[in-house]
Amino acid sequence: CTARPWATWFRRPSSTWASRWADSSRRAQPSATKWSARRPNGAAVGRWSWRWTRPSSVIVRTVPRRRDVDLTEQGVSEAKKAAARLKERGIQFDVAYTSALKRAQRTLGLVLDEMGQSGIPVRKDAALNERDYGDLNGLNKDDARKKWGEEQVHIWRRSYDTPPPGGESLKDTVARALPYYVQNILPGVLRGESTLVAAHGNSLRALIMVLEKHTPESILKRELATGVPIIYRLNADATVAEKIDLAG
Repeated sequence: CTARPWATWFRRPSSTWASRWADSSRRAQPSATKWSARRPNGAAVGRWSWRWTRPSSVIVRTVPRRRDVDLTEQGVSEAKKAAARLKERGIQFDVAYTSALKRAQRTLGLVLDEMGQSGIPVRKDAALNERDYGDLNGLNKDDARKKWGEEQVHIWRRSYDTPPPGGESLKDTVARALPYYVQNILPGVLRGESTLVAAHGNSLRALIMVLEKHTPESILKRELATGVPIIYRLNADATVAEKIDLAG
């Protein structure tokens, strides 16, 4: 069966990281690799495809602020450029998902407006929020290093399962973002919906762990270029059959 383009993810533009997420289920441990896509009748799914994009130079440029910041001018520009690349391919989306943060929501709005598809259903959920950096929020890198030491700050920022005080690790982010994808986004894809997802670097990494079969160690080294749409086309067993990078 023919693969259908479905999920385009935008990592929202902005020079800050994340706003806070608190949930009683954040310590859940979903499998990042051991799941398969099947229809309700138990039959294996045919092909489906995934699109992912993320505008702007966001993540790890400065230590995050707690407030829910809007897009930068650079982010606005990158969102429009990414939309143009998608429009050139003639993609028609059926549904869109985004986080509860306004920078991701504005990214999504810009993309849909530029593509002339602003009328599709949009679903917002904090499960797709950026990782919460807790007590590091609001501090620049130098201030954080002075307070806790360069080595400790590096561990908090770059380890998979060590959260900063009052914040989340990447493992915690995976524990909320991946179940949301499996329970809410994936079923629509299996029904043939072409899906756009506008989210953040670390919440997208949670899903890329599944698509690209990363380990907790290798996902930390996975660089995500900003403002670059990437198309994943998957086989019936949900492995990646083709990946198309729309950079340029």
